[in-house]
Amino acid sequence: GYGPAVPSVFLRLPGGLDLAKGSAAVSLRYLNVDEALELLPPVHDQACTMVVGHLGRSPAWWRGRVFQEEPTEGASNLRPVVAERAGSACGYALFRQVRHRDRQSDSAVVLEELVAVDEDSRRALWHLVTNVDLYPNLTWWNCPIDEPMFDEVARYRRVERLVRDSLWV
Repeated sequence: GYGPAVPSVFLRLPGGLDLAKGSAAVSLRYLNVDEALELLPPVHDQACTMVVGHLGRSPAWWRGRVFQEEPTEGASNLRPVVAERAGSACGYALFRQVRHRDRQSDSAVVLEELVAVDEDSRRALWHLVTNVDLYPNLTWWNCPIDEPMFDEVARYRRVERLVRDSLWV
């Protein structure tokens, strides 16, 4: 028979959670698609060697699956951000912004991916995506179950996590 083998987490973070910024040695910058296609795959490849079950991606996957998906109605285009230390990429985040027309307080950052090869870049990226001006909330439909941020947030009871099966074998 079949059974659940890999869980994933649907994550919802309300605004006002204070997360550490990370080291000042890590800088963040937004990228255009061409820059992202050049800088992000090597970071992803490095992360694959550090995380069990992290799947590699071909250039066609990056171009056709990651950067060609159209946003749903009300969502922004994909926003790629790279974390760099001493001029080398050490992490990235991909997210969209969804504005709630009637209640600004319900607007949210929809995180697609957050990948980092060290703790400082991970913290810097989390701080960025949880502090996007006018978008106080964050959701992530496929957050890793062992995401370290869960242990770092001061008011952890405000973090909503729905664990569900992601892969059956």
